[in-house]
Amino acid sequence: PRGAAATHATRNYGVINQVNRVLEATDPENNPALEIGDDEQGDLDNIKGQLYAMRAYAHWELLQWFSTSYTDGSALAAPYVDFVVTIEELPRNTVAEMMAGITSDIAQARNLLSSGNSNILMSQDFLTALEARMALYTENFAVAQSKAQELIDRYPLANRAQYEAMFNDADNTEVIFKLERVTGDFPIGGIWVFTGSGNAFLEMSNSLYDALNPADIRRDVNFWEERSDPDNNLHYIGKYNGPGFLNDLKVFRVSEMHLIKAEAQARSGQLGDAALSVKAVRDARFEVDTTPD
Repeated sequence: PRGAAATHATRNYGVINQVNRVLEATDPENNPALEIGDDEQGDLDNIKGQLYAMRAYAHWELLQWFSTSYTDGSALAAPYVDFVVTIEELPRNTVAEMMAGITSDIAQARNLLSSGNSNILMSQDFLTALEARMALYTENFAVAQSKAQELIDRYPLANRAQYEAMFNDADNTEVIFKLERVTGDFPIGGIWVFTGSGNAFLEMSNSLYDALNPADIRRDVNFWEERSDPDNNLHYIGKYNGPGFLNDLKVFRVSEMHLIKAEAQARSGQLGDAALSVKAVRDARFEVDTTPD
């Protein structure tokens, strides 16, 4: 919808412009009054690395929304912006130009970010997850597999109890990066539920409900059984039904990395390996040794 597209653009370019303002202020040529002690340079570099990572991610979000192709470099995408915008009306860049800007920002972030990892701050692992997702979308399947495997080797899949606790913000076993939500933020559960009344705004489809296996913990998390009435065709979504429907938004999880790996394998003709990659996720969600499909 047109309104949703405008909101998406406004929010992401708002992030980008704030990032560019801070980056401009950390440049001694633009801010000669800035004084950084030797013991502060590492902290400044890490902050700048997070800013470049934010700018890369925001531009990637825009490319997904406004481009007609991930693989046609000449297709139009959205403006790539690495300076502070005041009143300029910027032309759209091509996919190739936007990808070049995103790739440059990731490289800058790689060089500046510290080696520590926090799932609520931009980190080296955040960059790897972003690269894995980008590589899959742009059909660079070898890189998608390699980047996904890096994170699979570092993060375990959540078991059934951990998976349910994760969506109650009580477990981070497989969380690579999340947007930590606080009072006053948009309640993510409001995507599906009217937060004032708790009534359904968007319901689960019949086909999805019918596909959910009662032995799969994803059914317990996604289907809000207490509020639903399947006999009367009412299927509530309860994935984010914390207090006020306010939960941390999980942006990157290692389960996605398994599925990125699986899709990259399948699209490279490695169907047996792809089935095993999917099986790893199914084993964790059922907590039994499942049969590869």
